[in-house]
Amino acid sequence: MKRLTGILGWLAFWLLAVALLTSGGAWAKATTAEQAQTVVLNWLRLDGVPLGAAMAQQIKEVQTFSYGGSPAYYVVSRQGEYKIRPHEKISV
Repeated sequence: MKRLTGILGWLAFWLLAVALLTSGGAWAKATTAEQAQTVVLNWLRLDGVPLGAAMAQQIKEVQTFSYGGSPAYYVVSRQGEYKIRPHEKISV
C-alpha cells in the first residue's frame, strides 16, 4: 500500500509539472484600445442602467497609459464618465 501511494504521488507530481509547463497558451493576451472600447460598450448593452445610474452610450475617447514602454491600462471616457480596463485580460 505504501508503494502504491508513493507511485501515485510521483505520477501526480509529473502530471502537474507537465500541465504547468505546457500551458503557455493559457496566459493573458494583450488588449488593444479598440477592444477596451468594445468591452465598455458591450457592458453597457447588458445593463444600460448599472447600479441605477443612467450612463452615456457613446465613447468620448480611449486613453492608453503605459508602464515600461508597454500599455498598462486604458481609460475609456464617456461624456464625463470613465471606466478603467486593464491591458491584459484575466484568464480563469
